[in-house]
Amino acid sequence: MNGIRPKFTRTPDGSLTAKACMDICRFWAEEADFEGNTTEANKWHHLFKDFRLSEDLGLHAWVTCPFIENKLAEEADKWKDRYVPWEDRRLLVEFS
Repeated sequence: MNGIRPKFTRTPDGSLTAKACMDICRFWAEEADFEGNTTEANKWHHLFKDFRLSEDLGLHAWVTCPFIENKLAEEADKWKDRYVPWEDRRLLVEFS
């Protein structure tokens, strides 16, 4: 775990992208694993796999997930500098 919260964007209607959900779930799963909280880690691993399946199927979905939204709201101060406005979403693309 690198400990760095992933950057994410929201669509114009306020939804998260499936990619953002995968990144956020992976972060929380790794965080829970690191803390030894296997129940919490399993929840985030399961959600990650669901979002990964949709991406693997070519469904680049816009998502509203209550589990993610509630936790983002609880940790709003920790995530505010990780948000990238929709208009700047190209900044999220990693080039290799």
